Amino acid sequence: MGRLRDAWHALRGYAAAQDSRASCWAASGSSATAEVGAAAPTVARRARDAVRNDPYAARIVDLWTGNAVGAGITTRWPDKPHAEAWRRWSDSTACDAEGRLDLYGLQALVMRAVVESGECFVRLLPAEITSANPIGLRLQVLESDHLDTARQGVIEGVPTLQGIGLGEAGEPVGYWLHRVHPGASWVLPGGATWLSSQRVPARDVLQIYRKRRPGQLRDVSWLAPVLTGLWRGIAPRC
Repeated sequence: MGRLRDAWHALRGYAAAQDSRASCWAASGSSATAEVGAAAPTVARRARDAVRNDPYAARIVDLWTGNAVGAGITTRWPDKPHAEAWRRWSDSTACDAEGRLDLYGLQALVMRAVVESGECFVRLLPAEITSANPIGLRLQVLESDHLDTARQGVIEGVPTLQGIGLGEAGEPVGYWLHRVHPGASWVLPGGATWLSSQRVPARDVLQIYRKRRPGQLRDVSWLAPVLTGLWRGIAPRC
């Protein structure tokens, strides 16, 4: 009798596993990457729409960005020449591939993209060494849409999942990136469109996202848990 009672108490230890109120709770057993791949594009589009149209969504993104980045994340160097070179690079727009933001503006842009879309990519591009750019590096910030998730299977001898080439241990070794945003209507010189994607070595790409499960390669918008509630406030009345 005591064993039966102990077994009953053990079973009831996790209320979420019971078949009472949660009987219609159909939880997914898919991997983190599979779940993200199926949901990320739709969730990102809806999150961006909410940020454009809902003041609460816009405020959430502003708060996350401000709390994480603030006035900008910087570093310290052990000697003056390195510190001065870093200052000239980070304080000028020469560090930006588009030539518009300094390093701290880029940090805020990246953080906003991560909160809004779930992930962001930064390409490390070589640059001519100048007085404004003594590092010889430019940073190109790309939205998550630039990842060519249609690239699946073994491509050029590399196992590829949702546009990410993987090594033996599952580490990223390359990213298939669109040269033009898929939502753009313009064409690059030479005729390249958003249909054109190229494999960029992982050493030349920073993928910024929040990893919350083992084996997770990508993430969804941080607004995902509240999007349904936000939508009720901005949905058009039919």
